Amino acid sequence: MRRRLTTLALLAALGAGCQRAPALERIAVAVPYGPQDLWAHRSADEVSNSVLRSAYEPLVDLSADLRLEPALAESWHNPDDLTWEFRLRPGVRLHDGTPLTAAHVAAYFNRILGDPGTQRSPGHLLAVVQAVGADTVQLRTRRPVGWLPSQLARLLVAVETPGSPIPLGTGPYRITSWTPGGAVELVAVEGHRDGAPAMPRVAFVPVPDPAEAVRRLRAGEVHLVSEPDGQAWHALRREPGLRTIERPSLRVLFLGLNSLPSTRRPELRDVRVRRALRRALDPRALLAPIDPAPGVPFRELVPPELVGAHGHLAVEPPDPEAAQALLAAAGATDLAMELDWEDRRYAGIESVATGVIEQLARAGVRVTPRPREPGSRLDRDRTELFLLGWLHSSGDAAASYEYLLHSPAGQGRGGLSTYSNPEVDRLLAEIAKPIPGEARQRLLREVAERVHEDVALIPLYRTFDRYAFDARLDFNPRLDRRIRGQDLRPVRR
Repeated sequence: MRRRLTTLALLAALGAGCQRAPALERIAVAVPYGPQDLWAHRSADEVSNSVLRSAYEPLVDLSADLRLEPALAESWHNPDDLTWEFRLRPGVRLHDGTPLTAAHVAAYFNRILGDPGTQRSPGHLLAVVQAVGADTVQLRTRRPVGWLPSQLARLLVAVETPGSPIPLGTGPYRITSWTPGGAVELVAVEGHRDGAPAMPRVAFVPVPDPAEAVRRLRAGEVHLVSEPDGQAWHALRREPGLRTIERPSLRVLFLGLNSLPSTRRPELRDVRVRRALRRALDPRALLAPIDPAPGVPFRELVPPELVGAHGHLAVEPPDPEAAQALLAAAGATDLAMELDWEDRRYAGIESVATGVIEQLARAGVRVTPRPREPGSRLDRDRTELFLLGWLHSSGDAAASYEYLLHSPAGQGRGGLSTYSNPEVDRLLAEIAKPIPGEARQRLLREVAERVHEDVALIPLYRTFDRYAFDARLDFNPRLDRRIRGQDLRPVRR
């Protein structure tokens, strides 16, 4: 009898252990920080744009694989080089039930143009925005911008709400609570034109410390973490009740070289010096000491998933002696420079910076480290060498080239460039015009070849995108790293 009771007790215990975990009614996503503002042009960073996209929508969207698709606009065309017209999708309503009109959209874009708090956004490309009838918005640009639609995907249309700090949107969720830099709570919109999202409630919770984010994930306090603590990564991959995803990102980390006429190191204007620095660096060796590895070696600026990627640029193997010979030929045998990077900005960046300094030292280049505080901006006038990661989130190489490689010229051109080449500028101006796709692709390849030959910068590796999440969650990450509430759903049982 005792044996029978023991057996029954064991079976009961096993049955309890096999019970299904309760279904998810609310998803909490850990983010490093919350949006400081609910107007997307004031919170233009990657994380804030990700959070706000659940409640607000753009005229034109990017699919998960970064292809253009309709959003608030069902169609668009450009009748001339400077004019774009967007026809609104019928049946779109604001969260209070008011039909969305072209006047609402035009008012939002004009708010951007007149707002001194506007951060880096496509707004600087626009000159005039107006409603043309009830369902058409006309945008006039300051110069030809053939890739404008992909940039508009970052501008999320909102309408001011009298007496409320939370603007009205048209997305599948509405924001119910928010504090600047803090958590954002969202609830699904009943009767949304695209149907109700799978999760009735979603929250984005700021957790700046990756180790704390992992602790909360294990405790069930959050259900999704991007860029989890590296020390816990291997354990997370084996942990019951959790799932992980790892893949190369669209973010390329590169060594920037200030070769502008105003540089404090005129040696960097000599292409032989720039080629020597590239020849001295071994990305595999930079990544080898870091576990888990922060990325995979990659020697081009543009990943193959983007429109305009090249994919066949040849790079000489690392060779410190060959680098020394190039420096000697340029008369730069006693070169001393400073290296800037944003501390703790990217996984393993401190180790990578140390490796860059050591590898350049083997080629005879003395480099002084100069880490910056997290969140601080690069001082282009003072920098000599710098490590920077660039996320190609627009899906189009031309937009990245404009910002990173065009001579500094305003209106979004050369906003982060420490390089100048009139021929590259000319090619980018041609690419910006509305031209056939085949001709555009050919010009983009030519830009890639010219800046590679000229060593405008030195790509080192693609970072990894890493996610850890509750096994009850069905999650497929987007290429641009945006996490949208409408993309989160429970696993079908």
